[in-house]
Amino acid sequence: MVRLRDTMNWHERKPLFGRRVLVTRSAAQSGELAGRIDELGGEPVEWPAIALREPQDPAAAAALDAALARLDDYDWAVFTSVNGVDFFFRRLRRLGLDIRRMAGAKIAAVGPKTAEALAERGIRADLVPESRYQAEGLLDALLPHLAPGQHVLLPRGDLARDVLPEALASRGIRVTEAVVYENVPGGRDAADIADQLEKGAIHAATFTSASTVHNLCDALERAAGKPAGELMKNTRVVCIGPITAEAAIKRGLAVAAVARESTLDGLVEATAEAVSGWPDDGGGQSAGEIWPEDRAEPS
Repeated sequence: MVRLRDTMNWHERKPLFGRRVLVTRSAAQSGELAGRIDELGGEPVEWPAIALREPQDPAAAAALDAALARLDDYDWAVFTSVNGVDFFFRRLRRLGLDIRRMAGAKIAAVGPKTAEALAERGIRADLVPESRYQAEGLLDALLPHLAPGQHVLLPRGDLARDVLPEALASRGIRVTEAVVYENVPGGRDAADIADQLEKGAIHAATFTSASTVHNLCDALERAAGKPAGELMKNTRVVCIGPITAEAAIKRGLAVAAVARESTLDGLVEATAEAVSGWPDDGGGQSAGEIWPEDRAEPS
């Protein structure tokens, strides 16, 4: 009995013990975050707000294939997300193209996870920012290595921001954007999630991109006929970075915390801090307080 009690006490000391945490990543990616929440004693509630797919529009697919057909023409290939890496190589396989045609190009990755995804495919990133894992941080790290007239391949998603291509083009650098994947709503009914949120049965909601914010809010408002901010007023909203937090605020959500470092580890740590002692003693970040923008998420 003593050993069982000690085991139970140890479990109860986990930072997310007794907390239900909403995971809005795509179904293909939610498992890692859900697993970390579970390891910390929480109960992950998975509701994929987005789904990722290859470009469906024939014109977009043709433009992508044309960009990839010129692999030996690029001086740099710049990857801004793990998804970009995954879908880039998926398309190469579909087209029967050999990555060795890019042997003359250097490779940049927006952060360590993206660099890891490249390494799994035998590609070593030549450049990875030390911090600020978003377009601005990547741009700062990349510019000293570029010269006007060089050609950059930018594999990305259809909703990626224009910060990087516009900044490069303004400096005389040729940019070929290759939209390798599309973001679409997850498609699941949100009535049950809306009910749980309104009742305060979900203690925290995690967001890893602006699209997860918008898609969940749209689905909640369709299902319940109420503003998402009203439905989520009893839930701690936690965002992976300031761009995602800005989207949440614009949708009327009270942001409780933003990850100090925009990684899954940072998001889980922020979630644990946000729900610590809340709502029991009002602990954690106050609603709407955002940590400094010292590190940020990929675009």
